[in-house]
Amino acid sequence: MAKIAIHNLKNEKVGEMEISAVLGEQPRNTALLHEAVVHFLACKRSGTAATKTRGDVSGGGKKPWKQKGTGRARHGSTRSPIWRHGGTTHGPQPRDYGFAFSKAKRNLALRTSVSAKIREGKLLVLENFQLAAPKTKEVAAIRERFGWKNALVVDAGNAALGRASANLKSIKAIRPEEINVYDVLKYDRLVVTVGGLKKIEEVFAS
Repeated sequence: MAKIAIHNLKNEKVGEMEISAVLGEQPRNTALLHEAVVHFLACKRSGTAATKTRGDVSGGGKKPWKQKGTGRARHGSTRSPIWRHGGTTHGPQPRDYGFAFSKAKRNLALRTSVSAKIREGKLLVLENFQLAAPKTKEVAAIRERFGWKNALVVDAGNAALGRASANLKSIKAIRPEEINVYDVLKYDRLVVTVGGLKKIEEVFAS
């Protein structure tokens, strides 16, 4: 098991804790991480894009002119796709863009992304993230103290942290159960409290 330092909000080292090998020593797997990110983004797509076919467009019930004798091409409806204001051929229709991605692969991808943060020295474990007041300036001050460009903060049951960081684009606070590969890779620093890390190990390290 690897050991990692624990800091307080004053950026002082207050101890160490062990991270399980299954979470901290996963080999690099770019293909799996790519698949996990694509799956995450695909599932977020609303899939509501829709176009009207000739059966959905209003009008066009009457044949525009008789079949023969006019010298013009044969037409049965003004809602034909070749007419202006006609229906659309092969246009997008509401659909689900998600695809099968097993829980085992999802958990492995998460462990792999956390291991990458550890190797890069971008995982910070905090003793806790208790704020003096649930205010944005409190979180902003902590960000400046640690020098975070942007950070994903994981803490269990800290509603005050969620409210205080909501207005900061560079900080995203989530619960351990909400952690995902996309956010871990998107943010430069992964900041986890001791309680949050234990919960992640409990849920995802198997």
